[in-house]
Amino acid sequence: MDNAVPPSSMTKWIAWLRKHPLFWLGPLAGGTAGIFNGGIIGAAAGLLLGYFVQVVASQFYMDTAVARYFENPGRSVFPEGEPGIAAYCGLGIYIMFKSKYKDDTLFTGRVSESAVSSFSKGVRVLPLIELFCRIAISRRAFLNPDLLAESLMARRRSRKDSPRLGEQLERLALGQEARREAAYIRQVLDPRYQPPDLDAPEEVLDPYLLLGLTPGASREMVKSAFRKLAVQYHPDVLQNMDEEKRKSAALAFIAVKEAYREIMRTFR
Repeated sequence: MDNAVPPSSMTKWIAWLRKHPLFWLGPLAGGTAGIFNGGIIGAAAGLLLGYFVQVVASQFYMDTAVARYFENPGRSVFPEGEPGIAAYCGLGIYIMFKSKYKDDTLFTGRVSESAVSSFSKGVRVLPLIELFCRIAISRRAFLNPDLLAESLMARRRSRKDSPRLGEQLERLALGQEARREAAYIRQVLDPRYQPPDLDAPEEVLDPYLLLGLTPGASREMVKSAFRKLAVQYHPDVLQNMDEEKRKSAALAFIAVKEAYREIMRTFR
């Protein structure tokens, strides 16, 4: 009787190992080095050291990947627990900072609670939610609500629950500025939503010109142009300018953001 492992099971096991290299590369390297330096005892010590290094490396990789996602939302290369949770946490933290809350310690609790109640796997992935909130707070100066909202909508498209998520996010807002931003985010997630009593944005005479485009540009062209400008006006780029130039650049980016929002409304 053939007791070999069925090919299908072996294929799945190999695929899992390839998908999670940090789970075994560290202990394997440490154990191998330990064998050559101290036999069995050295191998055991090497395994433990390798596992410790692997845990630290995995956490560093995760933090870096999430931070990069918040700065330039796109395809996530880290586990979320459920599609869209990272974008939701980033948007929640952004709204909280626009609100009248003064105590930063409230942010993670409020947004985490909202995310847990908004996603079916929220309770099971609470540690991930808290991690996303923590990193979003540390990168709050770089959060881009327009691109985060687009990312959230794209990742939840198959579930068709973006309108509900937009409503949940809007409940986090406190104060006129926060409500205005939250209402815009909700409009991105639910084009049918009509916010009440919002200040109309200043008229943008030629939004395409501000983005360096011509009328009729595709949705992807508009998003690509806005991404490039968002990087150009990134705080890291502006930090070496004098205060007057930084203020001028900040005002210019506000005009660019309003132009982007005006054009994106035409696609909905």
